[in-house]
Parts: sequence; C-alpha cells; structure tokens
Amino acid sequence: MKSVRATRSTALQKTVRDLHLREATGLTAIALWRERKAYRTEVMDRPLREGDALLLFGQRTKTRQLEPAPMFHWMQPPRKEDAPEELRHLDPWAAAVLVAVVLVSALDDCP
Repeated sequence: MKSVRATRSTALQKTVRDLHLREATGLTAIALWRERKAYRTEVMDRPLREGDALLLFGQRTKTRQLEPAPMFHWMQPPRKEDAPEELRHLDPWAAAVLVAVVLVSALDDCP
C-alpha cells in the first residue's frame, strides 16, 4: 500500500493511469482509500489527493522489489522475506484451522 505525500508530490491531481503505475512497477491498484472511505471502482481514473492510499496487488517479488518514488511513501512496507523455513511445516495446520473457524462460523455453532 502506498500513500500520496504532502502537497509537494508530483502525483497530486494525477490518476494512477497517468502515472503508468502498472507499467512501471508490475503492480495493480485495486482500491483507493480516501477520507475514511474505500473506493474499489474507477481506481485507475480518480485524481489522487493528499492523504490518499492505494492498495496494490501483484506478484510477491514485484512488491518486495518496489521502492516508492519520492511522490509516495509506504504505509506498511512489504516483508522482504517469507515465513522462516522452520515454520513452513505448519502451513497445512494453519489452513485447517482457518477452514474450521469459517465452517463453525457459517454453521453458527459458536457458544
């Protein structure tokens, strides 16, 4: 996720399409957060304002390689590494717990 910087940013009043963000980074802006409201449509065509935040989606390697231009800053930078190898064996268990929680919630059997 990126956020538009203060008034000196060259991204202000430009759209994501104008900035050629996808071509330059390989990432797609899928949502825009503005004034406590999320926009999921027409993200590419809304002029950016000070304080806007973009939710970017793309390959993990692309997000980790991205260095925000001077006109942006990270709200939360991506982790530079995956989960440690010694924890990878827990992936199936984590998935099973997630499925179980969703099923219990869907069946409304929570105490």
